Amino acid sequence: MAIAVACPGAVLAQPPSSSEVIDREYDLKAVFLYKFGRYVQWPDDSAGTSDETFIIGILGPDPFGKALDYIAATQTIDGSKIVVYRWRNVSEIGPCHILFLPRTLDARTQRAAIEAASQRHVLLVGETPGFCQQGGVINFFIAENNVKFEISLKAAQRQKLTISSALLKLAKLADQ
Repeated sequence: MAIAVACPGAVLAQPPSSSEVIDREYDLKAVFLYKFGRYVQWPDDSAGTSDETFIIGILGPDPFGKALDYIAATQTIDGSKIVVYRWRNVSEIGPCHILFLPRTLDARTQRAAIEAASQRHVLLVGETPGFCQQGGVINFFIAENNVKFEISLKAAQRQKLTISSALLKLAKLADQ
């Protein structure tokens, strides 16, 4: 800390350690999940969701630490309180706006979760190569030491979600 205050350029010139990149990865992904909620529109008849809460679900192990809970406690989406649910099994998945599927899930569980959410108008977000081709809407990936994402417009249409052009400009399109 003293080095950072005395010689701020010295700290900036050093590349981040691999543990700093890993810690930052899920902080950034938590912010992206929040931002996705602001740039995606759900149909009015989205089952089980209300105007009072915006629900983000996580299936399996939660990689976000406290980052997503902090965002939920301090932010809103279109005036709605953000609530985070964590489900261990596909059978537990309840109504939600966004469902995050971490890369620690096996392929069979991911497929089952995508199938379970297929009629619920859910923004399916993952972080596994090929996720969008399996039916996911948004997939995170790391490129040039940055968190980036791809979007499947076909999957978004199947889920009856409208993604703003501002968000699309930032994404790689998975359907091309």
